[in-house]
Amino acid sequence: KLLCSGVMPKPRTGSAGSGSNEAPAHERPVGRKPAWAWYSGEAKYDAVLTAALVLGALSLSASRYQGRAPYGKFGGAKAAGVSLSPQLGWLLMELPAPMMFLVGLRNGWRSRSTDDEHPHPRTMSVLATIFLIHYLNRTFVFPLLIRSPANSKATFAVMNSATGAIIVGTHGWLHGRLFSKTGKHLTREWLSTTQFRCGLVLYELGFALLLHSEHVLRCLRPRGGVVSPENRYKIPFGGGFRWVSSPQYLGELMAWAGLRMCTGSPATWFVFMISLANLVPRSFEQHKWYLRKFPDYPSRRKALVPFFC
Repeated sequence: KLLCSGVMPKPRTGSAGSGSNEAPAHERPVGRKPAWAWYSGEAKYDAVLTAALVLGALSLSASRYQGRAPYGKFGGAKAAGVSLSPQLGWLLMELPAPMMFLVGLRNGWRSRSTDDEHPHPRTMSVLATIFLIHYLNRTFVFPLLIRSPANSKATFAVMNSATGAIIVGTHGWLHGRLFSKTGKHLTREWLSTTQFRCGLVLYELGFALLLHSEHVLRCLRPRGGVVSPENRYKIPFGGGFRWVSSPQYLGELMAWAGLRMCTGSPATWFVFMISLANLVPRSFEQHKWYLRKFPDYPSRRKALVPFFC
């Protein structure tokens, strides 16, 4: 009867009592997100972030073995394999951080869409400036200002540079993409929050302590002079050295803790955990080294935290 009238019957859409529960095409799910896409929703970013956090946790669990990493006082003859000059070793180790940060920042910005929420451009610019200034110092200023004795040997292990390059390159890429795309909480109002402001103050205090402590250590040696093994190291005084043996490490940890508050992201936990695993045991090893080498070393000076340890 319907065919004779020219009216075609409508297809069933899964109503009650029908044999089909198939939803309309526009309501069907496109596909399930991978289990590791837990933070940003981007499978690649969250997979790298997950691996980085696992690596950070493993580094913390093995931190007792990292106190005498082969560079500086504990480099030289004790460094396994090929060794580099401190200037070249630091440059090669830190350079991937700003490079991969810029790659992540550019690619994240280019892949932004109008349908999703993204970091505000002003917030992105502020955080990117903080990150790049930090690594301008770590990658170029600090290595170029190192005063190595003219008669010194290479003391920076190649393996140390390679391992560090992978770590800083990873966290550089994570933060570049975080600031440009995945950090949806980094709105314009984020810069006015108490968390960001407190984090920025902590970061600036830590960065200032880091720069001053490195300056004090650098000035203990003449520029390009020949230094005898007996006079290669001296007791530093002034600034943070009034209270601890390694204020440069304390400053760096303060800076990363402050940046963690500024970003509000688990990506910064990665570099903070790696820094804790490396710098905390190294500060205690350096404190013991000072006590053994200098009988007149200040007895009230602690290793890392003033008045505590």
